[in-house]
Parts: sequence; structure tokens; C-alpha cells
Amino acid sequence: MKGFTKDDKFHPIRDVKGVRKSRDSNAKTVGVNRDQSAKTQGVKIRKSRGDIKPKLPKPYTPAWNKLKDNVVNRIAHDFNNIRLENLNKINEYWSEDIITADPTMDDVKDYFGDSSLSDKEFAEKHDDSEIDDAKQDLMDQQREVMWGTVFEATDSHLAEKIIENSDAIINDAGFTVIDMRQSDKDGAYDTAVFLGVNRAGYDFYEQHWIPFYRILGWV
Repeated sequence: MKGFTKDDKFHPIRDVKGVRKSRDSNAKTVGVNRDQSAKTQGVKIRKSRGDIKPKLPKPYTPAWNKLKDNVVNRIAHDFNNIRLENLNKINEYWSEDIITADPTMDDVKDYFGDSSLSDKEFAEKHDDSEIDDAKQDLMDQQREVMWGTVFEATDSHLAEKIIENSDAIINDAGFTVIDMRQSDKDGAYDTAVFLGVNRAGYDFYEQHWIPFYRILGWV
């Protein structure tokens, strides 16, 4: 699979020409309405990354390696690697088809460096305007794609599963989700549903792919 070496480590295709940052107000959004007050959103709405990772084997143990091998094989079967530069050539407005999800309160707390605070303590420290601004910044980060590579679902069943679970895939697996199925350019690809990554410098399997397949319940 392009982008993966024999050591099973992902080495993204670095192509800054295709990288775009979109703050398009038309981007699709799922999750809680941002107009609600932050205090009414104080309860945890979605599972945080911490709720998912305890269900995973300890990294680099035999159980982990077996799970990783399973995921590596699935990725090779389930996704096509697409250069973002080519996607941009076919549809320069692809950023309008990015799905965003309302950030979890855990992520908002982490944004301020206040992860140790209770919901009540956090609400007393930060007003609604501050929290809304933080959520918007976090949602803007969800629209970013690095390294000039996106991963297209190869069949419609997987594409539907990605859209159905997009909030968890965005918040808990850290992927950018692009749904071009309603675009007039959708016929240029197999399913027109893509995943992207907006960060680097860590194990992509541990942070993205294994949580992704665990969210789907496939590993």
C-alpha cells in the first residue's frame, strides 16, 4: 500500500502543494448545536479518546501486534491512497464537503490546559464566549489535511459506516472526514468518501487507524 514501508510504519507523502486549510462556513457539521450555551453542554456527549484506548491492548505487546497486523491488512483492502493534489485538481471546492463534529468537553478543557477541572469548575473559569471560540478553533482544525494524502473508502458499505460514525471518527480517531458524494465530481472516485490526517510525529496506527476500526467494531 502506497505510503507504508516494509516496517509497517506509515510515512505520509509530503506534498505541500495540495495542502489547504478551510474555514468555510458552509462545511457540514454534525453533533451538538453550537448555539446552545456551553453550560448546558457540560455533560460528556461522546466517548473521549480515553474511553476508547483502555479497550485496546497495551502497545507493542503480542496482543497489540496481532491487532495491528489485522488493521494493516484491512487498510490495504479498505482504502485507496489519493494525492490531495489530484483531488484538488478534480474538485477545487472539496473543502466544502468536509464534515465537522462539535468537540467533546474533554477536548475543550484540554485546549485551555484545564483537563483536571470538573465541568462545574471549568464553567466557572471560562465564559460561554471563550468556550465557543475554542470550539470553533477546534472545529477549524478538523478541516485541515496534512501531507498531501487522503484515504478513500473502496466500497459503499465502508463509506456509509464512516459517515454514520463521523463524530467519533473525528473526535476519537482524529481523522478529517470528506464526503464528496453529493458533489458533481463524485463520479471521479469509487465512493467519494475520504479520510485525512491533520497531524504528524507519532504512530498513526496507535492514534488513528486502530481506534478507527475499533469505533466501527471491526477489530
